[in-house]
Amino acid sequence: MECKLLLLQRVVQNGKIILGSYKNNRIKYKYKLVNKKPQFVSVSNYDSYLTGINLEVDWLHKGGKASFSKKNSTKDTANITVDGVYVLGVIIAGHPIGFKWNGSWKRSLTLKK
Repeated sequence: MECKLLLLQRVVQNGKIILGSYKNNRIKYKYKLVNKKPQFVSVSNYDSYLTGINLEVDWLHKGGKASFSKKNSTKDTANITVDGVYVLGVIIAGHPIGFKWNGSWKRSLTLKK
């Protein structure tokens, strides 16, 4: 089975939630049933972006990766990391202009029976 998923996470800076701003991770994943338990086969097509009220700061997605672990059964959890660049300025045709710094977002997704 193949599915697409969008994971949302509020943006937090200095322990405070930035109003109306969200980190979005979009992935495509495949899983199979082994002994009636779901198990990840692959995670691909990583994408990440900010939505909501993002005053002055933008995000440029650079890549992603996943590893698998066990929460309830073998390979039932995907640990996803996306990498990118925060930009205080503008992004034109995929090129950041202005002050920039590297960032990394981590999320996990567990399959349930």
